[in-house]
Amino acid sequence: MTSTMPLSHIRLDPLPGLYQLRVYVDPVDTSIPLQQEMHEYCLVANLVISGGVATATLTKGEIPGPYWQELDQALAGLGVKEIIWERHKRGVVKHVKRKVKW
Repeated sequence: MTSTMPLSHIRLDPLPGLYQLRVYVDPVDTSIPLQQEMHEYCLVANLVISGGVATATLTKGEIPGPYWQELDQALAGLGVKEIIWERHKRGVVKHVKRKVKW
């Protein structure tokens, strides 16, 4: 089979351990494809997991207090022991570390 795509010097492939994190206002069915999900979310971030550490970048929004336990449970299920949030404010990048409590 011959590829119909033009040749390129650039290739972008998904990597293991790379996730898009969304925290929804109300519980959602996580089995449906993201493209079909229409519920309101309060946080979105890119999450890279390596060696038991998750790094959240491009974070927009906040996690409501009661949802931290649920996030910790999900991260612990992926082997994460610590999360580093990369927060941007007024041109400054601040790294906030937090232990996963699960």
